[in-house]
Amino acid sequence: MTIRTQLFNLKHSGLLPVALQLLLLATILSVLQWLHGVQWALYSSWFFFVAMLACVGVWLATLVVGEHSADERWKCTVALRLALLLAFAFSMTFIMIFMYYWLNEDGHVHGATGGASTIAEGERVVGPGGDVQVFTDVHVRGYKLPLKVQLSQTRLLLSSGHKQSLTLTLVNESSQSLPLRLSAKLAPSTAKPFVHYALLHHDQTLILAPLQTREITFELDVDAILPQALQPFTLAHFVFGADDQSAWEKMQRPLTLQPAS
Repeated sequence: MTIRTQLFNLKHSGLLPVALQLLLLATILSVLQWLHGVQWALYSSWFFFVAMLACVGVWLATLVVGEHSADERWKCTVALRLALLLAFAFSMTFIMIFMYYWLNEDGHVHGATGGASTIAEGERVVGPGGDVQVFTDVHVRGYKLPLKVQLSQTRLLLSSGHKQSLTLTLVNESSQSLPLRLSAKLAPSTAKPFVHYALLHHDQTLILAPLQTREITFELDVDAILPQALQPFTLAHFVFGADDQSAWEKMQRPLTLQPAS
């Protein structure tokens, strides 16, 4: 059987368009595995990429063999469009990384802000000595960060005008120094003008020594004019650290240290 005959049979079997789609998908999955540090993923991505190029070459060779009906040309067009669509969809996922940088260029933290709601004039407030329920949590932002963080309380019952202490315990579990940045957010965010808490207004930076345990205490207070509709609210803490050196470049921008206040 001659090469020309084999190409002719491949053209009519419909195998090449299907193989092209599968090889393209395998190449994309291999690249994703390589980006996440999977062993041998780089070699498999190159293997599937070369195989995909070979498939395209063979397919182009079949196009010069014999005459082509309108139905065959239509099938080739659809197959090529599907391949381009899959490649385009894959590339669009990486655009989200750049969008994240643009939206968070100032180091903004998110995930704790509720929707902005309007407060009606004359709405009932908690009043002097009124009780307010507060839920607290903490989030560590950093890939493979060797850090343990714990809050002294996860639920508080505050009386307006009376301060309570909230302690954040940080434990460095590595033999390396850890530069950290602390921040906090409220949900709903409209309660912020009525809540007095240092991390809501100013981030704090610090460096944990190797294997160091450090406790940081903050005072929390609420105004008597806090509308009752805004409580209970959630006080979320964020601890930012530099990514592990073995990780692929993540979406968090490099940590800029400033003298701790």
